[in-house]
Amino acid sequence: MSVWSPTFLLGLAEHVTLDPAVISCWDQASSQRYAQELRRRFPRAHLQGKGLLATEGVVSIPLEGLKWPVLAVDSGYFEFVDEAGRAHEAADLEAGTEYEVLMSTEGGLYRYAIGDRVRVRGYAGEAPMLEFLGRAAAVDLCGEKLTEAFVIQALAPLGLKFALLSPRPRDGTGYALTVDAAEVPPENAARLAQDAERALAVNPQYAHARRLGQLASLAVVRRERPLDAWQHSRLGHGQRLGDIKPPALSHEPF
Repeated sequence: MSVWSPTFLLGLAEHVTLDPAVISCWDQASSQRYAQELRRRFPRAHLQGKGLLATEGVVSIPLEGLKWPVLAVDSGYFEFVDEAGRAHEAADLEAGTEYEVLMSTEGGLYRYAIGDRVRVRGYAGEAPMLEFLGRAAAVDLCGEKLTEAFVIQALAPLGLKFALLSPRPRDGTGYALTVDAAEVPPENAARLAQDAERALAVNPQYAHARRLGQLASLAVVRRERPLDAWQHSRLGHGQRLGDIKPPALSHEPF
C-alpha cells in the first residue's frame, strides 16, 4: 500500500480490515511516531519510507538494505547550505551535520531553496544518505525563530505522539503546546509544560525572550482527538486528507 501520510492509513485501518505486505509512506520528522505506530499495528508488513519528495523534484529515495534514503543524484544539481550560510556540494558534506537544500533542475529552477532541512547520515558510495528533519521556515513572535526541525528534536524526549506548538490563540505573546487529552492526564500538564519549556530554551533566542518577559510561559492545552481536529482544519484549507502531515509547529493558533 502506498500513501503519503501514515495518519491517513491509521485512520483507514479504523474502518476496514487491512493486511498489507509492504507499506510505503512518510516516516521521518513529524511522521516518525505515526510510522512507528503503523509498524506496531502491522507487524508482518515491511514499511518503507518515501524519502524526501518535494514539489520541485525528488531529493532522496529509499534503497533496499539502507536505513536512510539516498540523494537522488539524477533529479537535479543539489547544494547544501550550512548554519553559517555556506553552500557545499554533495560530495563535501559532513556526516551528522544539518543543511538546508538548494536545488537546480533542467526545468529552470536555479539554486532554489526548497525549504527543507536534512541531516547527513553517512554515504552510500559517493551519494549522501539524508534524514529529513522538517521545514526550514521559522515561527517568530519576537526574535526566537523556532523551526519545525528544532521543535521536533526538542520535544522528542517527551515521548508524545501528538504535540503541536503554535502561538497562543488569544494574546499571541507566547506559545501553546497542544497535546492529546487521552495521552496526557490533567495532573501531568503542569510538569509537561515545565519540561517542554526547558527543551525549547535550548534555543538561546527563545530563552532570552523568556528572561526578558517578551514571551509568556508555555501553556499546555489538552484537547480531545487533536489530530482529527487538525486534519479537519487542513481540509478546510483545501488539502486532501492523504496529503496532510502530522503537525509539529504551526505559525497560526490552533
